[in-house]
Amino acid sequence: MLTEAPGDTCSAVVMLAVPMFAVVTFAVVIFAVVTLAVVTLAVVIVAVVTLALVALIRGVLTEVFAVNVSVVRLPVLVMPLNVARPATLRVPPIVALPGAVAAARLAAAIDFIGKSFTDPGLSLAGVADRQHISARYLQELLEKSGASFTARVNELRLKRAFALVTKFPDRPVSEIAAQVGFSNVSHFNRLFRNRFGDSPSGVRDRT
Repeated sequence: MLTEAPGDTCSAVVMLAVPMFAVVTFAVVIFAVVTLAVVTLAVVIVAVVTLALVALIRGVLTEVFAVNVSVVRLPVLVMPLNVARPATLRVPPIVALPGAVAAARLAAAIDFIGKSFTDPGLSLAGVADRQHISARYLQELLEKSGASFTARVNELRLKRAFALVTKFPDRPVSEIAAQVGFSNVSHFNRLFRNRFGDSPSGVRDRT
């Protein structure tokens, strides 16, 4: 009866173990590669979603609350095992398109200016504060409507002054200037002449 030598048994075990070790090693490498690819894809997706959310939130804030956001700082997303370096991400400016909210605020601001232009203390910042928006945003709305805050207020004051100058010929010009909201008579006379081509006294003489 033949018996298998111990040396032959060891050789058979080694011959079986080597291929199995190679297969296990290959499987581990494949698993590591797939895991790295999945993690990398997840990082890229997170980065894209984050940038999209930042742009969306900035647009909403600009339209609804008129918040000026020009620079957003985010950390740089890198591959695993690398060191992240802080960097500045500049988001392209988003122009708030005319909408119902902007139109309502503009109408409310113009209405308030029309009722308060004779107040010497009337200011762009004060009107913007009443509308709960920034002065810069209000100025942009007014300019898009055809006239800046200062031009609109001066026009209203000068028209009222012209009517008073012609209606009350004996009333002092300084009093009329103060009545319509001008605290400086010289400034008022200069604007009046530029607007109507003559001084208040000259207008009175013609009428």
